[in-house]
Amino acid sequence: MAYPVPDTYSVAAGQPINAGRHVLAAPDLVGGTVHALLAGWSGKGFQLLSSAPAVDYNPASAIYTASGHAGAAWDEARGILWMYGCESHGKAQMINTWYRWDAADGLFKRMGAPDPCVGAHHVTADGFLFADAANTRPWGCHTFDTLWFDPATREAGFVYDARDHAYWADYDGWGTVAPVGFDIANRRCPLWYYNTAKGVWRKQDSAAITSFCKGSTGSPVVRDPGNGWWRVDGATVSHLAEDGQTLTSGSIWGVGTYASVQARLHNFASHLVIVGGFYDTPGTWLGAIHPKANLAGSTVLKIADFPALTGWDATNTWSAAMPDGRIVFGAQNVSAGATGGVIGAFILDWNKAVPTVTDTGYRLGPSFWAPSQSYELKCVWSTAYNCAILVTNRQGAGTDRVYGLRI
Repeated sequence: MAYPVPDTYSVAAGQPINAGRHVLAAPDLVGGTVHALLAGWSGKGFQLLSSAPAVDYNPASAIYTASGHAGAAWDEARGILWMYGCESHGKAQMINTWYRWDAADGLFKRMGAPDPCVGAHHVTADGFLFADAANTRPWGCHTFDTLWFDPATREAGFVYDARDHAYWADYDGWGTVAPVGFDIANRRCPLWYYNTAKGVWRKQDSAAITSFCKGSTGSPVVRDPGNGWWRVDGATVSHLAEDGQTLTSGSIWGVGTYASVQARLHNFASHLVIVGGFYDTPGTWLGAIHPKANLAGSTVLKIADFPALTGWDATNTWSAAMPDGRIVFGAQNVSAGATGGVIGAFILDWNKAVPTVTDTGYRLGPSFWAPSQSYELKCVWSTAYNCAILVTNRQGAGTDRVYGLRI
């Protein structure tokens, strides 16, 4: 199935045909605490916007359970942050529903109840993992930084691999989930899309897509509109063509090798830039720069290369590309040790002969998370509001928060 898929929407008599572009599927639960609205905020620095509802795994009442392993995609025209992804460590955490945060009212919204687990979760004879008997919805999974939003089709999509941290050993004892003799290595991993106007799913599948989706745990993916998708996975950069039929890969071994787990990947016309990632030694790495046409020219960025980052750690950090091509990112002051220090906002100007990092002077904290455990993957830039929007993670019941950051 080629991408994208044209869609049609009905509008009421007398309304312009473009009215259909703003149709939204209705949520089933709404909640959260609003502290400020983006429309009423004109300042700079960090601004607390919303607090998420309390963490709740009861499917009847859980308004928001997107985990620290979830990703996000920004719908600029409607001012909506779309989120998908779950912990998936056991049946209670197999949450396969979408969430959204609306800038207009500052509230969290659940787009339908998750499929119960085990419930109708099953694997088909040809290797697809479905959560419903009709084969229309996927299992919940870790998504990390693999989400995107397509304004032309109003679909939010993500790269799917339900074995990613949803350990097959957990499911092997479910009895009727998989066909007799099925080997999880033979699973099919499609691209999944959620139509945000109609509330329905579709998948895109091919041998190339399955290979692309089976990347290492947490390695990031970025959509390159009109030109497919890119993935940075350790020593390999992969490109999936727009039609999903062709996969090509190039090595960055020895020149740009970077532990991309839980990192953020940013797409530019000629380059891919990665920021953050998981490291056992905080305060060592910032990211890497990969020229698409010359992967041998890739370079890694070390914290020590930038005086502004002395004493700071960019492990698992949030980041967002600004309209001028620079990247705003967060770093944590490591002097406070395991309890965490303040979060600082910095700007990476990567497109120079010698990249630079500038300290904005804006601070958030003291932080609520420890070094290496922030998992700050839900961060986007809004052109309309001229700011970054980020959702903090793993802060305990009722304390996950949405912040704005204006430079």
